[in-house]
Amino acid sequence: MSCSCCSHDEKTTIFEPFIDRFVLLTHCRLDNGRTKPFSNPHIGRQTNEWHGSKLQSLPIELYQACLSYLDLATLTAMRRVSQYTRLAIESLYQYQELYEHAPQALRACLSTGVSPHIPLRRLHHALTTMECYYCRTSDNPRSTFGSYLSLYEGRRICLFCLRNNELLKPVELMTLITLRCQKNSTLCSTPTSLPIVTTLPGHYSPIPSAAPRSPRTSLLLAYSITSTPEQTNEKERLALFGNSRTATTYHHPLISPSDESDISPTANYIPPETPKQIAHLYMSAISFPYLPSSKSCVDYGVLCGDCNLHVRYEEHRWKEEQRNRRMNGQDPTASLRTRERINKLRKKACKMYTVSEAALKDVCNRQDVLRKWEEDVPEMSIQEHKLFHAKEKISKIEVQWRKSVKGPPLPLLKHDRFG
Repeated sequence: MSCSCCSHDEKTTIFEPFIDRFVLLTHCRLDNGRTKPFSNPHIGRQTNEWHGSKLQSLPIELYQACLSYLDLATLTAMRRVSQYTRLAIESLYQYQELYEHAPQALRACLSTGVSPHIPLRRLHHALTTMECYYCRTSDNPRSTFGSYLSLYEGRRICLFCLRNNELLKPVELMTLITLRCQKNSTLCSTPTSLPIVTTLPGHYSPIPSAAPRSPRTSLLLAYSITSTPEQTNEKERLALFGNSRTATTYHHPLISPSDESDISPTANYIPPETPKQIAHLYMSAISFPYLPSSKSCVDYGVLCGDCNLHVRYEEHRWKEEQRNRRMNGQDPTASLRTRERINKLRKKACKMYTVSEAALKDVCNRQDVLRKWEEDVPEMSIQEHKLFHAKEKISKIEVQWRKSVKGPPLPLLKHDRFG
């Protein structure tokens, strides 16, 4: 059957449960292009009125090399020093490309308070690298296209890691303060030394109609407080890492938790996250483009409609089966084999694929990556994806179920060159 990747309606409003770029534009307006000049706009090392620092007395090339290693907060503060320093920062190619192609990333880092912990070079590297940092550095390294930016460390991240990676589990600052005040606390990290994301008010839920407006709060990573859960006591471990699970159960980030099949590791399964904790996962990420080496276009990647429809069908089928098991007094717990199959489908439904020829050319030049569907690689083009789905065989029951489903299956990401 044909692939539904590009069969979307262009007039459909796309909702994403992440930081809204229009909210960022309201909260943080960059000073680039400001018309009001400094009182001495032409002061520089070439003038007779030079009274600047020794650092600014360096040649402009060396001065810019020093500036490129600074973090975003320091660079933003130094832009107010003089016209000479502002021009030196704006002429940095890393800063130029970020401001031109991803100004929302600069706004997000500044408005959430993580800019002192994110160097300019790291954020630019994330802009020009398409692979998810957490997939590439995991225990089982793989290469997956990442269309988002995690604000905790300024790293590129994929949709699946954003929802399921344990290293990105957030905890509220007030929770840390409460735990530190306990008599037998084992936590030793100070909040001032950790990257704290001060979230923006907004709607953070996979379903727009069920997205209450979340207030402003302060979040930090649970693993930044302690490296391993075993180092904490039972109360701290429960507050930071939630309920322990005997088997890994992944989730699709754009499907409502109520619509997911309960493939529980145990019969008396307790969900590890509350709706509030799930919303915290989306408060520290934004959509982040990928800038190819040609610098001619910016790509975001797209989700496949067929892959998402298939995982929705499997979720629906398993919910019905587990409901029947409960009615008949049977154990509704899914087997390990079933959990692995559902988890694999959820991973595949979260994969994003490149669109432009420039992005494909970048990864085609890498000889160490095999272009196979079974591998989690980002270089499969939409054309290749269509051929895969054309050869795919699905049951008649699933075909009928897909016809009965109305509206878009998920808030799929779109691309201007993809219609």
